[in-house]
Amino acid sequence: MRFALEPYSEELVREMRPLWEEHHDEIPQLDMPLDPDLETYDLMQKSGTLRIFTARLGGAADAWDSMLVGYQIFFVMNHPHRRYSLEATQDILYLEPEVRKGIVGVKFIRWCDEQLKAEGVKTIFHQISAKNDFGKIFTRMGYELMDLTYARRVA
Repeated sequence: MRFALEPYSEELVREMRPLWEEHHDEIPQLDMPLDPDLETYDLMQKSGTLRIFTARLGGAADAWDSMLVGYQIFFVMNHPHRRYSLEATQDILYLEPEVRKGIVGVKFIRWCDEQLKAEGVKTIFHQISAKNDFGKIFTRMGYELMDLTYARRVA
C-alpha cells in the first residue's frame, strides 16, 4: 500500500469516479444523486486549498499505474472565525471494503495527518457518517467529538 498527495486532474477524477459511486451507495444521502461539482474542485486546486490524498495498491514505488483503493480529500484554509488558524476539513474519506481490514485505515489517516501538520495545519476536522460510524478509531487517535450534524431534505 502506498499513500500520496496527488493534484486534482481529469485523469484522477476518472479513477475516483467508481469509488465515489461505491462510497455514495454506502452512506445515507437523503435521496440525493451523486453529482460532484468538478469545477469547484478544480478552482480549489488552483487556489491552493484542495488536498487529495490517495491510497494505491501495486506498481513500483514511483509508478502511478497502480490501482486506486482509497482517498481522503481536504479543504485547507484559515478558518473565517479563527484567521490565525490553518485548518483542514475533510470532505470525504473512503477505502474500499477489502482494504479496511487491519490497520490500513489508521495508517492512511495518520499519514495524511502528518502531511497536513508538515504544511502548518493546526487543526484537522473529520466527518463520519452515522450509518457507518467508525469514530472510535478517531478517538483512539486523539481526536475529540466536537459536533453532531442533523439533516432534513426540505425540497
